[in-house]
Amino acid sequence: ESFVSSATGSVGALIYTHVFTIPGTYNYDCSIGNHAANGMVGTINVLEANTDGIHNIYAGNYYYSPSVLTINVGETVNWYNNGGFHNVNADVNSITGESFYNPEAFVSSATGTVGALIYSHVFNTPGIYTYDCSIGNHAANGMVGTIIVEMTNEIQTPDNPVDVTFRVNMQNENVNLSGVYMAGGPWQVTANSALGFTAAGISGGAPPGIAMSDPDADGIWEVTIPLEENTFCPEPPVNVTLSLNSNDYPGQVETVEVQGSFIGWGPGETLNLSDDDGDGVWTTIISLPANANNNFYYLINGEIESLSNVGSCIADDPTGEFSSTRILTTSNVDTILPTVCFESCLDCGEGFEGCTDSNASNFDENATIDIGGCLYDVFFSVDMTGINPNTYETVNVNGTFNGWCGACNEMYDDDGDNIYTTTIPLPTGTIEYLYTLDGWNDQELFDASSSCVLGTPSAEDSTFIYY
Repeated sequence: ESFVSSATGSVGALIYTHVFTIPGTYNYDCSIGNHAANGMVGTINVLEANTDGIHNIYAGNYYYSPSVLTINVGETVNWYNNGGFHNVNADVNSITGESFYNPEAFVSSATGTVGALIYSHVFNTPGIYTYDCSIGNHAANGMVGTIIVEMTNEIQTPDNPVDVTFRVNMQNENVNLSGVYMAGGPWQVTANSALGFTAAGISGGAPPGIAMSDPDADGIWEVTIPLEENTFCPEPPVNVTLSLNSNDYPGQVETVEVQGSFIGWGPGETLNLSDDDGDGVWTTIISLPANANNNFYYLINGEIESLSNVGSCIADDPTGEFSSTRILTTSNVDTILPTVCFESCLDCGEGFEGCTDSNASNFDENATIDIGGCLYDVFFSVDMTGINPNTYETVNVNGTFNGWCGACNEMYDDDGDNIYTTTIPLPTGTIEYLYTLDGWNDQELFDASSSCVLGTPSAEDSTFIYY
């Protein structure tokens, strides 16, 4: 805001009084003669009052005031119009035409009403935000602003705290202006999250992460936080004994190996088993982290075993992208796994687990023990007539059966009639699903009046999502 007083020559007289209601930097001088040229100038910095996480910025004649504002994550910024016709643009730079590359983008509508609220935004993502007024040449005339959103790192101190310093070398990485953050603790599944999960425990959930710092600019970022004594220290590793019975394998057995998540899935990333007494049972002992899940399979003479998707020891990929593996869950004590036959969850001679229903798509004629897990072909079909084919490349089906994975299950129109189909083997029971385009680029939308949908409560906003 601007103001000019009248002049006086009376010694001790009040020249002017002003109540500052708008925070920002005010420059002023004495306009009498050459007083300003001789140094009669001044500056007043008006700070924003503490408003419990609500900050105000005022837009006027080619300015935002304050033009630079530092706030904490979770706080709100309101932009008010102090005169003129303005908006708030934090998406595409009005001068260069390039993205601002802000942690999140937003653009408001414009208003010419003096005193009106132009826009309000809650900043939940830390980082540096640059914005401008995209009306006319306002940005080119200097109407730009910056908001720095900082993490508060408000961590509750435990009863028996131990300071733990986390350090990461970022010398080989291009670090965003937002900085580096550490997250950890138990993972919480968030139904509506764009990522599918958020970090909890150490970092306290959303927004995920604790701000780290690099005060000496050597590329080593660190943060020290208090943790409960003995609660975040890993259990010592445990020994796990693996045993494979090769006596039912057709042909001579030269080598038996194991491959899995604990060593890697690449060529040559295997561990050898041995049969020292020549009884056909091959064994090895490996050291694994305690209380952890691992996937693995056996190889005989370099041949990977082909495992069913049904079995008490099986980890099946619901998307069908990866083959089944064995699952190994460690505890905090040494474990001896039961001896199993090649391509079976049971020992040789004990039978075979599998689906015994001949109507199932995964019927196994060799199975003697049915533990459930039969799958039945489900035919999905969607008519895309009326949808511009130039607006999408693939049609997909997503649901609870594939973890809403996006592009995992593609549908096809083999005869060109605009009806896209696919068949997916699924277990019995109710499923939720949607037809989508290009993964999750677009999707079907339903409401409560639709007869074919289920209302699923949202974990984040207490509304219902209809599938």
